Amino acid sequence: MKKGLFIALLTILTLSFTPDLFAATGSADIDAAAVDLTNTTKAVGSLFGWVVAFAGGIFAFLGIVGLKKYADDSRQNPLMKPMIMFVAGSLALGFTVFTGMLTKTTTDSTQTNETVFQAK
Repeated sequence: MKKGLFIALLTILTLSFTPDLFAATGSADIDAAAVDLTNTTKAVGSLFGWVVAFAGGIFAFLGIVGLKKYADDSRQNPLMKPMIMFVAGSLALGFTVFTGMLTKTTTDSTQTNETVFQAK
């Protein structure tokens, strides 16, 4: 049953992109549709990076607050939970920078989706 559900979801996802390609009549229309799909994919990737960075900031802040509570009263407040939250938040904050460094190292270019959700 799970295999059939996976195939159905994959089919629905595939069909959601094909109307743009089927509506195109000429080569220029197909190229424009492919560029539009590429830009949409880049926007989703950029949005994912922003969401991960935002969640990382929240986790890092909560970890710092928990570490302060531990420093104030170590008998009442555990140490592991704030440490885990702080480390996870720090890793999530560094995720976008790390992917940018990988992109620059492997392709010698900047990330192409940097300007999609960039603050102005």
